[in-house]
Amino acid sequence: MGGARRNPLRVKLSMKRILTVLSRRAIHEQCIYAKLLLQQQQKRELLELQRHELEKLLLQLQQKIRLQQQQQQQQQQLLLQHQQQQQLRPRSSSSSSSSSSLSLLAWQQQLEAARARHEEILIHLKPLREGLSPLSPLSPLSPF
Repeated sequence: MGGARRNPLRVKLSMKRILTVLSRRAIHEQCIYAKLLLQQQQKRELLELQRHELEKLLLQLQQKIRLQQQQQQQQQQLLLQHQQQQQLRPRSSSSSSSSSSLSLLAWQQQLEAARARHEEILIHLKPLREGLSPLSPLSPLSPF
């Protein structure tokens, strides 16, 4: 019956090996998790930068459109005043106003495209802003 006893040194060494394996596994899982967090952070930063640039573009386009519309209104008022003074019948719009109308239309289309892209970016950013939660004690990546 003497064979049932184990060497305490041997048991101690096997426990150390088990703990070492568990520790290495936990460290490896934490490294994988850290890489995932870094990738998500880089993706978020890229999308945030694109969002910021689009918001600047949106403001610029809105300002251009607003100024162009004001200019067109002023030109129309001046044309009406001139026609009233000359007592002429209304003429068709000049080539400069048609080119400004084309640029206004192009800016409006650009604005709509930028708004659509901005919405796409916000949709992609939402889950990245929430991010991954830190490791909890009950997480599958947790060592215990």
